[in-house]
Amino acid sequence: MPSLFLSFMAAVLAGFGGRDYRLVAHLSARFDGSAMVLVLGLVSSLITAAVAAFGGSAIASIAGGNAGLMLAALALLWAGLEMTWPWRRALPQEPTRSAFAILAVLLATQIGDAARFLILAVAVATGSALLSAMGGAIGGCAAIALAWSEPGRALPPALVRRMRMMLGVVLVLSGAVLAMVARGIV
Repeated sequence: MPSLFLSFMAAVLAGFGGRDYRLVAHLSARFDGSAMVLVLGLVSSLITAAVAAFGGSAIASIAGGNAGLMLAALALLWAGLEMTWPWRRALPQEPTRSAFAILAVLLATQIGDAARFLILAVAVATGSALLSAMGGAIGGCAAIALAWSEPGRALPPALVRRMRMMLGVVLVLSGAVLAMVARGIV
């Protein structure tokens, strides 16, 4: 059960204000709150959470022991770096309402983001892929639903940036400590 809760919290906290969050908010505003954007965002969150959790579990079963801890540490480090990196990508001006194109962009955006790496880390650390996937999917869907429902009333970008920066620093430090534990330094 801790893996479900940890994955849920990780996905919500890391997903808030992320690239996928901003993309869904942008598309929701552009398409006047189209339910298609919400459904595609939820489907993408479900798929990427499952891939992250079951991928992490599969890799951990092969690696085992301290290698699994090191994998979790690397996932935390990557998630922290992704959250602190200043992404300055322009939002797409989607000329069509192509469900396939929107889903493809959301999948590509989410598969390497901080939330999915945290789901992977939880799956590696706890060994529970199913509960990690469920928690990550619920948390990811909650973040996407919030982005879709509040496209014009978001928090100021500077505040969201500072929040993500602080969480990213905490994740980098946590990953560094976990890496030292895995290496036997601490």
